[in-house]
Amino acid sequence: MTTSTRPSANAALATRNGDLWILVPPGDDGEVLVVNTTGYEIFRQCNGSRTPSDIAVELAGWSGAPTDEIAEDVAAFLARLQSAGMLAN
Repeated sequence: MTTSTRPSANAALATRNGDLWILVPPGDDGEVLVVNTTGYEIFRQCNGSRTPSDIAVELAGWSGAPTDEIAEDVAAFLARLQSAGMLAN
C-alpha cells in the first residue's frame, strides 16, 4: 500500500467488547480480528478519502507521538487489515 492509497474499510461487523473491538470480514474470506481502540480508530478512518499519511497525522495529534513513528505503525496495521480482508480493494 502506498502513501497515496486511500484505503476503505470493509467489515460486515465491528463491535466493541470492553476495551477491544471485534472486526468481522464480509463473507467467508478473511479472518476475524480483535483490536484495541487505536487499531479500531485506524480502521474507522479508512473511509476512502484519507491516505495512510492523513491517518498518521490524525493519530499523532491525539497521541502526542511523533508522526514518523505513527506512520510506520499505521502502514503495518493497514497491511494487517488488508491481509485479513478488512479493506476493500
